[in-house]
Amino acid sequence: MNSSHKAKVLLLTGASGGLGRALSALWAKSDWQLILHCHSDRDLLEEHLSGLEFRHAPMVLQADLSDPEEVLHLCGEAQKKAGRVDVLVNNAGLSHSAVVWKQDIEAWNRLLAVNLTAPFLLMRHLSPGMRSRGFGRIINISSVVAHLGVFGASAYGASKAGLNGLTASASKELISGGITVNNIALGYTSKGMIDQLQPEHREEIRVRIPAQRFGSAEELSGLIAYLASDQAAYLTGQTLHLNGGLYA
Repeated sequence: MNSSHKAKVLLLTGASGGLGRALSALWAKSDWQLILHCHSDRDLLEEHLSGLEFRHAPMVLQADLSDPEEVLHLCGEAQKKAGRVDVLVNNAGLSHSAVVWKQDIEAWNRLLAVNLTAPFLLMRHLSPGMRSRGFGRIINISSVVAHLGVFGASAYGASKAGLNGLTASASKELISGGITVNNIALGYTSKGMIDQLQPEHREEIRVRIPAQRFGSAEELSGLIAYLASDQAAYLTGQTLHLNGGLYA
């Protein structure tokens, strides 16, 4: 199925975060019908959206991705309100710093639930509809941390490494239905979790990047746009590294 004759419906999780808000602004004039997920920052997201002009009015849906029942409800509401979901971008994520001998098990479980189990459940619930239409694009946002390892980031790195394996296997299971599954291992960007770091720590990271700068939302947006396109139908099961040369 070629879906280019009508606007694709794209569900972005974690749209209220810094990177999610930047992507939604970049996509305002696109031909995508956006479904924007948030958890606790709905007011922040809606205030952000109110200052933008959209080609297609976006839909905002709220859910706690650590709760499987709320993930199921999110998928049902998205398909009911928009009729379908063509593109799923698993962008939502938690970060948590702790060395392994001090890692709290509840924090570990919640981080894994949001960063790894929720993407799996979203795939599980949305892929049948994609298969029935013969078209789907699933794009997971992983991290360079899964490949480099970072002190104090064992839980986060494990969750993102899990996305790499999920992507590789799910791509083989879903390609016969016209669905591609790819993974973007994102380096350090100028929007998002980097904001949680002190300026001196951010500078320490920047100078280690061969490109000598942080990535931009525009660069991530461009890669997502290609992966979501009809032209990317033969690209699946890949982890694409977008990190300015920090890891190759």
